Amino acid sequence: MARRAVVFVLAVLLSVTVGFFIRRSELEAAQAGRLWPGRNELRAQDMLLGFRPVPSPRPDVVIVAADDASVKKYGKLPWSRTVWAQGLRQVQAGGAKVAVFDIALERRTTDAADEALWKRMANGRRTVLGMGYDAAQAQKWTPDDVRSLRFLEKFALADRVTLRGSAAVTPFTWAFFEPPVSDFTESARGVGVFLRETDQDGIIRHARMLYLSKVQTPKATAPLPRSVPPARLENATVALPNLALTAALQTFQMDKTSLRAEGDTVRFDGELGQPVVIPVDSASRMVINYAGPAGSFQRLSFADVATGRIPAASFRGKVVLFGVTASGVKETDKRLTPQGEMPRVEITANAIASILSRSYIARARGNDVLATLVVLGVIGGLLIAASRPLSAFLLGVGLSVLYLIVAWCLLTFMERLLPVLPALLVLGAITVIAVACASIFGANQRRAGY
Repeated sequence: MARRAVVFVLAVLLSVTVGFFIRRSELEAAQAGRLWPGRNELRAQDMLLGFRPVPSPRPDVVIVAADDASVKKYGKLPWSRTVWAQGLRQVQAGGAKVAVFDIALERRTTDAADEALWKRMANGRRTVLGMGYDAAQAQKWTPDDVRSLRFLEKFALADRVTLRGSAAVTPFTWAFFEPPVSDFTESARGVGVFLRETDQDGIIRHARMLYLSKVQTPKATAPLPRSVPPARLENATVALPNLALTAALQTFQMDKTSLRAEGDTVRFDGELGQPVVIPVDSASRMVINYAGPAGSFQRLSFADVATGRIPAASFRGKVVLFGVTASGVKETDKRLTPQGEMPRVEITANAIASILSRSYIARARGNDVLATLVVLGVIGGLLIAASRPLSAFLLGVGLSVLYLIVAWCLLTFMERLLPVLPALLVLGAITVIAVACASIFGANQRRAGY
């Protein structure tokens, strides 16, 4: 009886200690602006994700790719903006819900080419553009750069947003955002930040939904012309959405006034049959629910689209992403994901599909992790405490396997991702304690019997 009590108490104390340690680590990471959890836990969760059925790629999310065949036809990237305008015209003629440009458009080219594209955007009014963020850029801003940043203000959220954790203590410098050319930014329906941020091990598992910033217009290299609008949000603290979130808003025919962020969620308020409530972590990041490796979403060659070989009607009601997939070019911007390497445009497609399908993976954090470990401590302490050394070892292994099965079921059917390594650590330590106690008490009993 004494042995059971010792094992049970030690098991519960161990689980509580580990749980509080993880909780404290998460809070410290949030306050310091670091990402959580660490790379080892992320990789362990990747293994669990690898055993579950992946969601089906949405048929209404289509990639129009600047692929090898398109590069062969139109030449080396970057292309003339008139080429992109040809593809956009076909997509608009087909009645696409939204056209998403996952390509950089922050530099002017020729007036005629730029005019062809921005007029096409203005005519359709269903175009969403991506932009980068570069803290290492040369700190020189032309009047047109300032004009682009001024137009970007109309897409910034100045209210209905309360960020917490590292998302609230890691602001992004306003001047380092790279919005598209001012005419494009003015004509677009939305502008969002490219999905480029990786975890500690260089893998993209998350999409940061919102970027906190303070509007501070940089000094231009020349006097500002009258075409530069006045600043409406100067010195205001705002949040800018990422490209996937902006595209999803437009797909649901909503604007930034429908967006709300508070606590652990980013949500859309509006007349939707099923609410959009996206679970996010302390860095305002959503777990991307990948629909498989590169090539899972339908890809159409840009050359086939622009020349009319793909019927325009095939785009009706679709979310169409323009991006680059050609091999050996920097614009493809291939990144590592849990599903292997894939072009950035396909990562964006997965993030958009996650939001549209309401297919969110909620990673256990904070008190949820603590509660999970305490439950394991109680159950493990009760079941293993009375066992002999070999039985205790086998029970510990069995409980670990059972936990992984339960975690897989919750992930597969409820999209809840439980901790992996901390749980296995607790169960393993309880097993060692039980085996050691059983061996020590057994040895004492045998000596007493002699």
